[in-house]
Amino acid sequence: LVRPHLQPAMGMKRLWDCIYLGEMDFQGQKDAYNFQFYVIWTCGLVGFTYGFIMQRFLYTYYFILAGSLVSGVVCLMSWPVFNANPVEWLANREEEEESDSDDDKKKKKKEKKEKKDKGEVKEKKSKKKVAAED
Repeated sequence: LVRPHLQPAMGMKRLWDCIYLGEMDFQGQKDAYNFQFYVIWTCGLVGFTYGFIMQRFLYTYYFILAGSLVSGVVCLMSWPVFNANPVEWLANREEEEESDSDDDKKKKKKEKKEKKDKGEVKEKKSKKKVAAED
C-alpha cells in the first residue's frame, strides 16, 4: 500500500503547476501546519540546549530563525506533496428556469388567496345554516 503523497514526483510540469497555482488540499494544509509546528519547536529546543551549553542565548534565536526559514520555504509554496488528496467537488446544480416571473408568482399567490377566501365564505355560510337550523 503506497500513500499518494509518498509517490515519486510526476514531472516538472506537475511541480510547476502546483507551485504556480498555489492549490493545497485540506490534508496538505494539515501536513504543512504539523511540519511547521514540529520543525520550529524542535529547532527551539535544540537551540535552547545548545545555547545553554555554550552559555549564549543568541544561538537559540539562530536555531529558531533557521527552523522558521526552512519551514517557510517548505510550507509556503504549494508542493505536490501537499496536493496529493484533492477534493472532488460536486457538479453545479442546474438552476430552475426563470419562467416564473414576478407576475406569474403574483398571479399564483392571488389565485391561492382567492381559493382560501372562497373556502372561508362557504364555511361561514354552512355555519350560519347550522345555527339557523338549531
